[in-house]
Amino acid sequence: MLAIENTICIRNYDSKQFPFYEIFSGHCLDTISCQHPHLLHEYIADNLKPNKILKVGEDQATYAHSILYQIDPQYQKNRHQQNQVKDRGFIKTYQNFISFLEESFFGEKLVYQKLPTLRIHFPNNLSVGEYHRDRDYNHPMEEINIWVPITTAKRTATIHMESSFDRGDFHPIELEYGQYLIFDSALKHGNEINVEGYSRVSFDFRVIPLSKYKQSEGKSINQNMKFAIGDYYQI
Repeated sequence: MLAIENTICIRNYDSKQFPFYEIFSGHCLDTISCQHPHLLHEYIADNLKPNKILKVGEDQATYAHSILYQIDPQYQKNRHQQNQVKDRGFIKTYQNFISFLEESFFGEKLVYQKLPTLRIHFPNNLSVGEYHRDRDYNHPMEEINIWVPITTAKRTATIHMESSFDRGDFHPIELEYGQYLIFDSALKHGNEINVEGYSRVSFDFRVIPLSKYKQSEGKSINQNMKFAIGDYYQI
């Protein structure tokens, strides 16, 4: 396993083996007639778009998020809702991606976030409400963050991060589709107002190498899930 401390690492994956764009594109096309996720904002009615800059607690609660989270039945809270959602294989593909990370990067089993977090970075808005470290929201210090853009992620439409712990020298980490970012959860990160004219869509999740896992009594801020295997995590 490569050392993670103070690390920002961009790596490639096979987008044919893990066709995340096709999954998101097919879902957006079927639900709101939007074939290309980077144009998502053009297919959401103005009265359903955020009417202010999103803050913490609001950045997962937009109408567009409610549509996006119908991408897989496993995001639904009960069996009836699950039966209403087409299974496009997103979570299955995500689980296969975890196996790929175990084999190609970490070299051991991972305790991983059961359901990845979906992000939308609309033009003239934020995708997360503030610069932060995940531990600010009760997350275990042992976590490692992984960020996967579905669209191009450039300039103000990507994640911004400090270069090392507590430096505060935030800069954009630019990725193309087919790349993913692994970074130390101790690094403060966030985003800027997106002035690129397109929507950046991405997902992110957290992992802990099994050898470093310790059960925590903390709970996630959005879902109120305990940071434990069988709740927030699975293996």
